[in-house]
Amino acid sequence: MAFQRPRIIPWLIEQIDSETYLGLNWLNAEKTQFCVPWKHLLRQDRTEDDFQIFQAWAITSGIYDPNRDGPDPVRWKRNFRSALIQNDGITMIQDSSSNTANPHKIYELSNRAALKSPEENNINDVDPHFQQLNLGGPPGNALIPDEIPENQDLYQGASALAQEQENTDQGGTVEFIPSPFGPYTAAVPANQEEGQGNVEQNILFGMLKHNKLDTQFDVQVYYRGSMIKNVVVRNPRGFCITSRQEPNPANYLEDVCLPIPFHVSDPGVASQITSILENLKDGLVVEQRDGAICGKRQGKCRSYWSMTEFPTEFEPKEIGNTDYTILYTKDQFLTELIQFMDGRRRESPKYTIWICLGQAWPHKNPWKKKFIMVKVTAVVMKMLHELSNCGGATSLGSDELSLEISRSLSISSPDDLLSVLKGMEEHMDLE
Repeated sequence: MAFQRPRIIPWLIEQIDSETYLGLNWLNAEKTQFCVPWKHLLRQDRTEDDFQIFQAWAITSGIYDPNRDGPDPVRWKRNFRSALIQNDGITMIQDSSSNTANPHKIYELSNRAALKSPEENNINDVDPHFQQLNLGGPPGNALIPDEIPENQDLYQGASALAQEQENTDQGGTVEFIPSPFGPYTAAVPANQEEGQGNVEQNILFGMLKHNKLDTQFDVQVYYRGSMIKNVVVRNPRGFCITSRQEPNPANYLEDVCLPIPFHVSDPGVASQITSILENLKDGLVVEQRDGAICGKRQGKCRSYWSMTEFPTEFEPKEIGNTDYTILYTKDQFLTELIQFMDGRRRESPKYTIWICLGQAWPHKNPWKKKFIMVKVTAVVMKMLHELSNCGGATSLGSDELSLEISRSLSISSPDDLLSVLKGMEEHMDLE
């Protein structure tokens, strides 16, 4: 019999109601907010009780069998956190895991999660490292075939388009979308550099000093291999890829709006791109959730992803529309960067996410033949990678922040950076 994937929301509600686990309890009468004990594994006062809820979920989700496997609290905790990250009905609203007296995290169940039936609740709540990806999707979702004739002269007036884009970028008109999580700087054209270096370096310093993922995103949009948009998203929560031109005031994420393909000369290609855009109005979310970069499809446009534009395997990887799909994590990046720096990994980390809209991806056809591709780069990861190659904090420039990084974190060489990263990785594994 096939293993029935567990649903974390009804399971978690049952565990909280049972009052079996110390520190796991409801915080309000509506039973929408709850507290999870989150003690660091290096603490001297830790006991087995501190990890019971993680162990219970590990058993329920099928990654741990007490009769077969040895205890692995790190894996249990990571699996539990992954399940919470992926579920769109659960949001972390307070991280007090560093609280000395009472380390914990507070989560909230959304109204949508409360209204779901058990069958509708999370059916994919197992860490993706421990299960096979289910590529099935509901019928009727928009997926464009690949059998479209190529056209070498795809864009007309390329130089005029470039000049138009340059003029638009220099105009400085940027829409601001308010966020319930606090103010942020709206998306700006990628070539608008005023103050950009200081902002990026402050983010990098925050990650190194406080073990935070907060990052900007460099987003490039391509129509059949030609870049038609490049913006930097400064909202630390993430963004929504959409064809909707009017900003959504209720959205806490930034909108990255895809333009109509006016400059595509091939009518067939333009028609297919337009068809994809019509199904993209509800958007595709790219969001940071508790140390992970996640994706979630909001509407009809089926979307796929990879960590490279030159895949060697061609099994499509679909971004889900029920719960969040984990695309990349801070944990994964740190591990890969450390292994690369100390010679245990030949390839440098691949921290750029390639998203294909409306067509299966990865695919045997090269990315430049896809109608719409979106390249997403986490800026702070790119900076850390460059820092590891270019001689420590001095590679960031000679400003005061570089000196602050050097003095506060003692980073003046790649070896110093490696030591700091290993400390972050140790905290990551044991938190």
